[in-house]
Amino acid sequence: MLKLGISRTFKLIPRANRFSGVLSAAGFKSNLNPDIQYPNSVLDYGGTPALKHTYTNDEEPFSGFIPLEKIAIKYERSGGPGGQHVNKVNTKAEVRFHLDSAEWIPANARNKLKLMYHTRINKNGEFIVVSDRTRTQTLNLADCLDKIRFAVREAQYVPPEPTKESKAEIRNRIQKGQRAILRQKRMRSMTKQERGSL
Repeated sequence: MLKLGISRTFKLIPRANRFSGVLSAAGFKSNLNPDIQYPNSVLDYGGTPALKHTYTNDEEPFSGFIPLEKIAIKYERSGGPGGQHVNKVNTKAEVRFHLDSAEWIPANARNKLKLMYHTRINKNGEFIVVSDRTRTQTLNLADCLDKIRFAVREAQYVPPEPTKESKAEIRNRIQKGQRAILRQKRMRSMTKQERGSL
């Protein structure tokens, strides 16, 4: 207890006990909390969704690891956001690597990358990715690496075989569309015939 010149007394709370009420409130979960609503599910808050890919049997899926010693990183002036700051610093990131000699990418994916992203490959066979989305070098470099990961995973993706039900559904949709087109044509021709009979 501290006594001041005024007739009030103050009790000093020990440091360990100061936040005990706040911490218990932070652990509170209402009845509307997803953990309580769906107790048996695994909820992932805010992360990027896991990509579910199917791969061919003869190749191993791409792990997402990109060896930095095997790629060339260059920074230059950016045309992206940042105002006058853009004219002073090198924030635009450019990542390039020789596609044929990149052993960290599976062989089938390398061949498919050549077809899918032929506009990103120069005469020397280098795969080039550029990013100037942000105002920092590190985030632009991370964006370039993310673009490479996406391209490799997209090249490795093999669409699943359609089931009998999905094939039948697609066939029904096509037939329904064709019937609608014929119905419109018939109505249009009837309209034109009515005009001529007057």
